Amino acid sequence: MTSLKQCNPKSPASTLPILSLNKFAYAIGIPREKLESLANKTASYYFPFMKKRGDKQREIDQPVGFLKEVQGKINDHILSNVLLPEYVIGGVKGRKHYEHPLRHINKPVVITFDVKDCFQNITNLQVFNVWHKQLECSHEVARLATKLTTRNGHLPLGAPT
Repeated sequence: MTSLKQCNPKSPASTLPILSLNKFAYAIGIPREKLESLANKTASYYFPFMKKRGDKQREIDQPVGFLKEVQGKINDHILSNVLLPEYVIGGVKGRKHYEHPLRHINKPVVITFDVKDCFQNITNLQVFNVWHKQLECSHEVARLATKLTTRNGHLPLGAPT
């Protein structure tokens, strides 16, 4: 399995790694002071709701307002610059949901499963480690980015990031 560390920025102009809060703010086009202020009150920028699909119910942590804008910019200006392996399909711009099953046609065995509460089980520490260790951002950038992209100690389901 390929780790994110093995994934490379798409181009030499990529923003990664980000070593200062000023560069992080510049990369997404929002003043550092606004980002730091938002990071200390993200809880008020979520609208959680339950979504039912068949017999399953999932809690969606829908970001709203300025937090949603910031997460969208983080995704568009930073995370979208990470070149992911070709087998990563879900949530990757330009890749279609039907591509994954096509890889398994005429295979002798196909196993499917759904990881229960996947997003809720990805902790803020794991998110921090992706920012810091795999994307090689500084400790302070990883800390701020983690605050802006997690909710209640986990990865939110429904966020642009």
